[in-house]
Amino acid sequence: MSSKNRLSLIILTTLLTIGASGCGSAEPAPLTFWISQQTPQSVKDGIAAFGEQGGVEAEIVTIPDPFETNTLTKWTAGERPDVLYWQPAKKFFAQLVPRVNLQDLSGMDFVKKAKHRLAAESGAADGRTYIATVGFPSIFGLFYNRNVFAENKITPPKSYAELLAASKKLKAAGVTPMSIAGGDAWTMQVPVYELFTDPVAAGLVEKINTRAASWQDPAVVSALSTFKSYIDSGYANADHKTATYADQQSALLEGRAAMVAQASWMLSALAETAGAAEVDRSIGFVPWPTASAKVMWQSSNNASVMLPKTGDPASERAARDYVTYATTTGYRAYLDVAKEPSVIEGIADPPGMSALQRTVADAYAAGSIPSVDMQAAASFGDFPALVGELVAGRASAADVARTMQAEFEKNAKLIGVEGF
Repeated sequence: MSSKNRLSLIILTTLLTIGASGCGSAEPAPLTFWISQQTPQSVKDGIAAFGEQGGVEAEIVTIPDPFETNTLTKWTAGERPDVLYWQPAKKFFAQLVPRVNLQDLSGMDFVKKAKHRLAAESGAADGRTYIATVGFPSIFGLFYNRNVFAENKITPPKSYAELLAASKKLKAAGVTPMSIAGGDAWTMQVPVYELFTDPVAAGLVEKINTRAASWQDPAVVSALSTFKSYIDSGYANADHKTATYADQQSALLEGRAAMVAQASWMLSALAETAGAAEVDRSIGFVPWPTASAKVMWQSSNNASVMLPKTGDPASERAARDYVTYATTTGYRAYLDVAKEPSVIEGIADPPGMSALQRTVADAYAAGSIPSVDMQAAASFGDFPALVGELVAGRASAADVARTMQAEFEKNAKLIGVEGF
C-alpha cells in the first residue's frame, strides 16, 4: 500500500455476528474509500471514527488531481472502491452509468429526511437515489479580503461593471485584483461558470440538453471572451498560469490579492489554513454579481457519497452501514467541526456557525439555481483544459465553444441522452 496516496485505518474493536442462525461470526468486510486531494480532514476523521465504532478496516485512497480525469481512468479500467466520494454533477455522475454500476440508496432513511430537495436534485436518476449528500451545497461567488477592500474604499460589487471598476482601482493602487490559479487547472473554470449565471438562470442548459440551443450560443462565447479580457487587462496575478489553489488561498488571506472567484467549498480549506476565527474576521463572501440576482449552487464530491457495486455482498452491506453512519452519528460529528447548516431533517444546525457561513447559507436561500455541471446532461469535454487553452491564447472563445458542443454531442450519444 502506498503511504503517499493511501491511509490505512485499521481499528478492530468488535466482531459482527452474522449467519441465519445467529451463531456464526466473522470480521467485518474491509472497505476501500476513494477521495480527492481536497477532501477536508473532517471527512477523513469521520471515516476513521466509523472504523473504530464498527471494527472495520478502512483504506483511504487519495486520487491525485485532476481528480475527475484520474478517477474516471481507474473506473473505466474496471477498478471499483466500496465507497466513492464523487461529483454529483450530472456531467460526471452520468459517466458512472449509475443504474448499472451504483447501489440504489432509495430505501435508506436519509432520503426522506434530506432538505432542500437534495435527494432529488443531487444524485438522482431514473427515479432512484444514488447519492447521500452529507454537506451543505457550495455557492459560487467572490471571496474578498476585508482589509484590502476597506483600505481602498471598495464595497462588494453588485454588477460586473462594478467588479471591473473595483479591479481597475485596485490595480492602480498596486494590489492584485483577483488571484487566478492556473497551476490547478480545475480552479479556472469557476469564474467562467460564474459568468454563465444569467444565461443559466434563463434556462440555457435545459435548452442545450434538448438540442434547442448549443454550447456555441452567443452567451457562452461572451462569457469566455469576458474572462479572457479580464486577465488580459492585467487584473489577475502575474503568475496566473502556474499559481496553485493553495497559492490562491494564501494570496487572499495575506492581502496580496483582493479577491478570489471560487465556490464556498473553499471555506473549509481557508479555515484549516488560518483558523475559522481569522477567516471570519478577515474574509468576506458575496455571490457573483449578476443581473438576474441568482446564484449557482453545487454539491461537491467531498459531500457526496456513492456506493459502487462490487459483487461482494458483505462489502456492499458494510458500505451501506457507512452511509447510515455518515447520515446520522457521523454527520452530527462532522457538523460539530464544519460548522455549517444541516441538510438532514432531525439533525440540528451546529452551534458556533461563523458569520461567513451564514452569509453563504443566506445566499443559497435567497435565490439559487443548480450549477452548469449539475444541469448538463453530458460532459462537454475537459473544460478546465479548454479554459487553459483560452487563457494561453492557443484557442479563441469561439474555438472553445465549438469544442464544447462537439464533446457534448459525442458524450450525450455515448450515454444515451434522449434526442442524441
